[in-house]
Amino acid sequence: MSNLWTCLETLADGNHVAAEWARLAGEQFPPLRSAYLRATPKRAGVIPCPHGCGCEHEISERKNGSLVALCRCEPCSCDDFTVTAEQATLLELNTAKLGRAIANVFSGTPKETDLGVQGTKQIGSFGNGALAIVLVIRPDTESFTNAVAQLVARLPEHFILLSPSRRFWNGNSSAWLKTAKAGLFDLESTLIFLPGGKFQARKSGGGL
Repeated sequence: MSNLWTCLETLADGNHVAAEWARLAGEQFPPLRSAYLRATPKRAGVIPCPHGCGCEHEISERKNGSLVALCRCEPCSCDDFTVTAEQATLLELNTAKLGRAIANVFSGTPKETDLGVQGTKQIGSFGNGALAIVLVIRPDTESFTNAVAQLVARLPEHFILLSPSRRFWNGNSSAWLKTAKAGLFDLESTLIFLPGGKFQARKSGGGL
């Protein structure tokens, strides 16, 4: 199912063209793009085939400076198509802006801190900094579990860990968080992503 939360997890490890973000975010892509994605200076080397066959086309620059996406399947089965510079631009998640929005909707104090764990940042705190709010976005169970293990080793007891969904939760990550007296919550069930790009909380920060 296409939605914001699985999209963030699937594309967590790199920059992707708008077509990839749109395919995974579905109808939530327009507000996601306007609010939390930003263009990078980099141009993609490939772009998904618009015909839905699952292949990728190689982006090549013509002599006149325009871009074309070439089918590289063997045998070639899809037509080449013109690509605009905007379509070829790689987009990345603005984690700082996303983190501030999440911290604010839970009535926390926004605070971005790099914790030295890939895909993981402290995005805020409760109670004058006494309780850290940490966001982890990883693309699979193994990397999520490794991130949890590193966090438990680095942070003091009592913190709140947020992840986009419950897809990668397992017994090991739950056990480690229990020893740290940390709470684990998924954003998919605690937040509503509104059409304008803002969030609405189903549960208050105090409830977390």
